[in-house]
Amino acid sequence: MKKIFFILFFLMFSVMPSFAEKEAETLLLFPDEDINFSVLGKELENGGARILEAYTANIFRGYIPAELESSLKKKYGAKVFHERISYMGDFAPFGEQGMLAATKWNKHVQEEPDDAPLIINMTVHKIGKKGKYINLCWNKVPDAVAYKVQISHGESFEKIAFRTATKKTCHAVMPAFWQDGVHYWRVAPVFKTLKKELEDGEFSETSTFAVAKNAARRKGKKPLPPVLPESTIAGRRLSWPPGQPYYRLQISVNGNFDIPAADVFTDTCSYKTSDLPIKRNGSYFFRVMSSDGVQNSIWSDPAEFEYTARPSYKNNI
Repeated sequence: MKKIFFILFFLMFSVMPSFAEKEAETLLLFPDEDINFSVLGKELENGGARILEAYTANIFRGYIPAELESSLKKKYGAKVFHERISYMGDFAPFGEQGMLAATKWNKHVQEEPDDAPLIINMTVHKIGKKGKYINLCWNKVPDAVAYKVQISHGESFEKIAFRTATKKTCHAVMPAFWQDGVHYWRVAPVFKTLKKELEDGEFSETSTFAVAKNAARRKGKKPLPPVLPESTIAGRRLSWPPGQPYYRLQISVNGNFDIPAADVFTDTCSYKTSDLPIKRNGSYFFRVMSSDGVQNSIWSDPAEFEYTARPSYKNNI
């Protein structure tokens, strides 16, 4: 029923004539998903609103008179945007269409749109449970083929503590591998030029996450890193000997881990190869760090592996 109201509501407004160019457009967001759209549609119509585009049943772009804006804010808690959106968290609950609406709006209000990603949640994340993932997320940048993530212990990013690349718009890290305190992170898009070359875009604003494990450090030695074979074959998963509950895995194309091709975390002693930036029938290097949830080991000695199209039962991976 809600979907029918939404379709009728959008059709009713989409046939209306557009305003003159001198009138400013507005992006309108209704946080409450249980709004009666039949009633809302009549209020918008009677208030003189003209809707140009609907992204979801809760997000519209169009012309909204100032008096109607005030009424919608008081009655529905509506959020009205005239300028660039800096906090994407308002749109995250509405999925890809919600993020698309915010991204398109930011491009609309800027003559020369910035290609830097926007952090979805700009607030500090405090994680107290051992092993729980912290998801670092940002909006999708049009035409980006990948994203570069950097984490630093200082706001200046003079020393990078963590760097990786991903095709996703979120990257999970584990607090077990970070010292207690505040850490800074940022992300930049990667584009493919007409010459098929990769080119970095601008970095996002800096955001933070905080780690507070709230656990007494265990007495004795730190965990030992797993002992990797000199070479191995990876099929569906890249595996290593068990020993601790948490692991950090780095992949390198040439054995130099200064700028790893991947830097990921897992609570199993293996990682799905299809989630790594590697190609079948290619040779790579990997190393692993383990953690008991409070302390972490040093890196293991690097090992070479071959990523094959078929799983290797001999190596049990």
